[in-house]
Amino acid sequence: MVIHYYKPQSGREQKSIENLIQNELRLNIPFAIVEINDSKSQMDISFDTDYNMGMPESGTYVKVGRNEYLLFNNTRYQKKSIEKRSRRITN
Repeated sequence: MVIHYYKPQSGREQKSIENLIQNELRLNIPFAIVEINDSKSQMDISFDTDYNMGMPESGTYVKVGRNEYLLFNNTRYQKKSIEKRSRRITN
């Protein structure tokens, strides 16, 4: 399970979420708490230089700091780019 959290959670908030999942709901599943809406001034960006459009394949992740990763979630699922072929229409 992936839990999207709107800010960095405190130790108390994290324990509360863990308690809810494990003890109250009695779910024995792996889970991750992901911080969203992060407004840090640092900007991380990556390109796939082997792909002519530059966009990394969806599901690719890059470590950008201690316990921090940049995940690419987009519509690119193919390893190779799709070649555009022009067609000439004649009458």
